Amino acid sequence: MVLVMGPSVRWDDNWGGQRDMCEIDTFIETALGSAGCRVQDPSTHSPQLKGAYLLVLSLENPVAVALRQGALSGSFMPGTYVYAGNAYGPGGLKARLSRHLDKSKKLHWHADRVTAHAASIEALALPGAQECDLIARLLETGAFSVPLPGFGSSDCRSCPSHFLKWETD
Repeated sequence: MVLVMGPSVRWDDNWGGQRDMCEIDTFIETALGSAGCRVQDPSTHSPQLKGAYLLVLSLENPVAVALRQGALSGSFMPGTYVYAGNAYGPGGLKARLSRHLDKSKKLHWHADRVTAHAASIEALALPGAQECDLIARLLETGAFSVPLPGFGSSDCRSCPSHFLKWETD
């Protein structure tokens, strides 16, 4: 059984993309074969809870990224994106999701360069899952593309990226 925790965290209460976020939530849950269970705040979960997670991001404006002195650069156009990550280290899903949802964090991971500009973020935690399996299943649907190869997956040798664009926008 896969547990999905998905708080919708909106930094702009007037953001109009709620319908689109519901559509992608339903699509992802169907693609992954999981039933959803929503949790309002990742900080309320046990730090021992480990697994993978998806961040569903809405961008209203283009976001340019340049990493490692231009070794990886590109732009993400407005739309809906999904980032997959693992949280098997200290603090587990609680720590990782709390960090990703913090707008004042220091930029460290590839995904930080985009989450800092997102109009909204929804976090879906999948205890016991692996990020590469989630990416493979989402790509198999044909509804996602890889906007910037290698982005969000610098430590992965099997995935084209851990950052996908939802193509039904």
